[in-house]
Amino acid sequence: MTTIKVYETALGMIRGFEASGHAGRAQSRRNDLICCAVSVLTQTCVNALEAVAGVEPVVQVHDGYLRCLLPAG
Repeated sequence: MTTIKVYETALGMIRGFEASGHAGRAQSRRNDLICCAVSVLTQTCVNALEAVAGVEPVVQVHDGYLRCLLPAG
């Protein structure tokens, strides 16, 4: 199962997100597409933060996992 967590500050401002897991990739081709879509959307978010917003997030990536945190301040 794919899980998305959104991190917030004490004031309710979004601080970052984490996507982890797989969508049952061995079970069907449809689940592979779900994993692909989650990967594309999370990586596009990181790229947009860098290229459009000019923010350098702290990013951790490995198989089935992406964590993106905005810098403090």
